[in-house]
Amino acid sequence: DIKQDRGTSIVIHLKDDFIEYIDEKRIESILKKYSNFVNFPISLNGAKVNTMEAIWSMDPKDIDDEKYSAFYKYIAHAYDDPLDRLHFRADAPLEIKALFYIPSFHMEKHGMGRMDPGVSLYSRKVLIEAKSPDILPEWLRFIKGAVDSEDLPLSISREKAQDSMIVSKLRKVLTRKIINHLTKMARKDPDKYKGEFYKEYAFFLKEGVCQDFDFQDQLSKLLYFETSKTMNGELNSFDEYVARCKPEQKEIYYLCAPSRDLALNSPYLEAFEKAGREVIFVYTAIDDFTMANLEKYEGRSIVSAEKSNIDLGIDGDEKSDKEGDEKK
Repeated sequence: DIKQDRGTSIVIHLKDDFIEYIDEKRIESILKKYSNFVNFPISLNGAKVNTMEAIWSMDPKDIDDEKYSAFYKYIAHAYDDPLDRLHFRADAPLEIKALFYIPSFHMEKHGMGRMDPGVSLYSRKVLIEAKSPDILPEWLRFIKGAVDSEDLPLSISREKAQDSMIVSKLRKVLTRKIINHLTKMARKDPDKYKGEFYKEYAFFLKEGVCQDFDFQDQLSKLLYFETSKTMNGELNSFDEYVARCKPEQKEIYYLCAPSRDLALNSPYLEAFEKAGREVIFVYTAIDDFTMANLEKYEGRSIVSAEKSNIDLGIDGDEKSDKEGDEKK
């Protein structure tokens, strides 16, 4: 007799091909995967199954660092503490509750292969898609976390046009939030941004510049480089470079070389130094590819120092000296 004192009793009859679904551990794994965060308790043979809290739906003021760290280690299957996190709610254009983490390191640099997406999609705390490839662009695959939106139907299908429109809108909102968060970090805590985040994840930002044209301008502001006028290891943004340019300079120059020493000793650099023009140094193929994809920054063309038709001009002093030499 399986009838309960209250509620509804359901009896399921399984074919032999699906006999695995009577195994307690199999049932528990399914419940934990899809319903681990629902509000009402779920019991299996008298033991509560859903023991985790959906902290993304809670007020950030009610969550301490220990709880944030524990949830990160659970959802990311990690043992490190995150480098940073972003917890926010939004009501327009979609109702969103999201909690994102930036891990302290990633494994792609160790030759572990391309990472899978790290953010799962929920609707009313019920899992819609684990590690969804649709809600963030591929260059943000290092982000871990959870996104919940009541605007998403529980039966969402990527084949339905209206559902695809919702997911596309969600993707843009979330991407913009993450970029704004990184921009704020770069402005308010440049040591953390350049010394920790950028050191570990610069490659992903450059990948985004080359692939995500909707956000290319915003991403370009998050790039940092050494230049011919900075110290070894000192990183500057495009904005800092432009601020030092002479008013008549309408181009941004860069030089690709395997190392700083080789860049400083490059025969291409000599003419720029004589003209008093600063040159950005890039050291890898992805840097060179990024510059070629950007083409312009704030109206200034981005030009390789190796181009043969660059007109650096002659400043007044050099011109006077040259005229004086000719008269002699």
